[in-house]
Amino acid sequence: MRNIFKKALAGTMSVALVASLFVGADVNKTTVKAEDGQLSSWQVYQSGTAPHAWGDYEESAYNSITFTDSANTTVTNFNSATTNANGEVVGGITDSGVVANGFAANIKSNGWQADYGNGLNNPWSLRMTMDNIKLTEGHIYNISFKAKATSTKYFNLAFNTGSGDYMFGETEAELGTDEKTFTYTEFKSQATTSLQMVISLGAFPVVNENVKAKEANWTGTVTFSDITFEDLGVDPDYEKAPEIPTEKPTVKPTEKPTVKPTEKPTVKPTVKPTTKPTVKTLAKVKGLKAVNKKKGTVKLSWKKVSKAKKYQIKVGSKTYSAKKNTLTVKKLKKGKKYTFKVRAIASGYKSSAWVKKSIKIKK
Repeated sequence: MRNIFKKALAGTMSVALVASLFVGADVNKTTVKAEDGQLSSWQVYQSGTAPHAWGDYEESAYNSITFTDSANTTVTNFNSATTNANGEVVGGITDSGVVANGFAANIKSNGWQADYGNGLNNPWSLRMTMDNIKLTEGHIYNISFKAKATSTKYFNLAFNTGSGDYMFGETEAELGTDEKTFTYTEFKSQATTSLQMVISLGAFPVVNENVKAKEANWTGTVTFSDITFEDLGVDPDYEKAPEIPTEKPTVKPTEKPTVKPTEKPTVKPTVKPTTKPTVKTLAKVKGLKAVNKKKGTVKLSWKKVSKAKKYQIKVGSKTYSAKKNTLTVKKLKKGKKYTFKVRAIASGYKSSAWVKKSIKIKK
């Protein structure tokens, strides 16, 4: 069940999240609202206390969540993740059934997580997800919301177009007791008509330019409100693929012409029908190696792929991301056979096909 939302949203998100209020002058703007049927119900995830392959961790759970619908609905009962026979964390999702443009999540604890070795935070243990947000194909949107917390708290924001490609790490941000307005400007929907929004509130064990101090066992309330998707109108750079007729005309002429043309046209039309824009696919990873020199550890390496910005690595149910062409995977079990899969990712390109390598851990 562990997800690493670290992929780049291919060709759609052109700018980063900023803590500022967007002001525009386009009189043709429209706003996506819950009452318009554009938003869907919130999906709540908590990992609970399920043990897993990386060792037991302290409880990640909510006390309650109050939504900003007309009834201010409060939910207090949530499903928690469990561990299956393979040691994988599964389940943990609760459909609140509530459609709202905000919520106040009272967190019992966001637990703790170890550094997985890739230098990235992955606060997957607590999440708030909204699926199937309706957009208009070929339009540009400003996505904004207000947020605060009862004490310093970090969060991550991801958007998914349904292809499995995310934009995530660049939207890591800090909350405090003063309410901030966050705006994600000029999101281009391209051929997308449905969007998923994921807000992750788990632990942040890795300090970086956005996370100033390690965060674990956090308790308190996080509030998100006025989540809006502002339609700025048609994207002038978007070219919709031409529609192909599925049926031939059913009406036949009732009379044949009595006069045949005396001459055939000497010049044929030179205009060809427009073709559907194509997206190039990145080349497959080559030279994948997996070496087990240290106890419970495998070092992966491969040749760089032209145009690739990062690489995604899967090991069973776990997913990693790496900007360089190497990754060390730790805490593997001796005597067990693992399959490592790697593919290349870049904005504006289709992700490459997976390349696999299997190895039995001998140390």
